Amino acid sequence: MDFKPITADKDKSCITNCPPGQIIIQDFDHDGTPEIEMIISTGFKLYFEITNNRLQVDLNPELYKPLFEREKLKKTKRKSDAYYIYGFLINELKLEKIKTMLKADRKQYKMVVTILKTVEQWNAVFHNAGGEKFVLKQYNLKRR
Repeated sequence: MDFKPITADKDKSCITNCPPGQIIIQDFDHDGTPEIEMIISTGFKLYFEITNNRLQVDLNPELYKPLFEREKLKKTKRKSDAYYIYGFLINELKLEKIKTMLKADRKQYKMVVTILKTVEQWNAVFHNAGGEKFVLKQYNLKRR
């Protein structure tokens, strides 16, 4: 999986000095810890939160349920990767059912099933993306 911030689609020049409001950080699941919304290069969203002083993938099903419902409503011949991934994350679709549903499309089958089989490794993949280590820094900004 390749990770890119959601801002990458909005403003290609936004790398370190992004205009306010372009990075979506809020407590989406109302658990008292804000999440960071990111789009994965395959086109689905993941949420991250700081847990135990580390940025972790947040797998709370409540975050992905509205995304799954939105994907279900799309009128397309072929369901998106996001449909299967969100369905799996909210326990609506089991891996065996997904395998059966994707049997006819070998390319999508391989990508989706591989991603879902490695859910427990998503944090490690994220922290080793591109061979770079992510460093979390806290800034105490003094507002005037």
